[in-house]
Amino acid sequence: MTKVDFELTCELLHGHGFTVADSAYDPACFGSWWVSVVHTPPLRIVWDGKDGWVSVQRATGERFQGRPAWEDMWVGRARETQAVELVVSKVQAFS
Repeated sequence: MTKVDFELTCELLHGHGFTVADSAYDPACFGSWWVSVVHTPPLRIVWDGKDGWVSVQRATGERFQGRPAWEDMWVGRARETQAVELVVSKVQAFS
């Protein structure tokens, strides 16, 4: 996934009625990025640029080293499971 995919993810989430709470794209970290949306519990999409995986996660309510802990709800490891539209549909399914 690319920076274009990151931007498209933000747009599609907004288009499906989600409010983006926070997001970040890091080209220095293999192009990794994440987008979290306002939800109870909070949900986010994470692209791990190093491993080439995309995941949908939800906040657990716990903390690890002072930061919120997240758990994977779905992971797309195969290229054919990493289309932005498919990943956003997973967020919809968990909301």
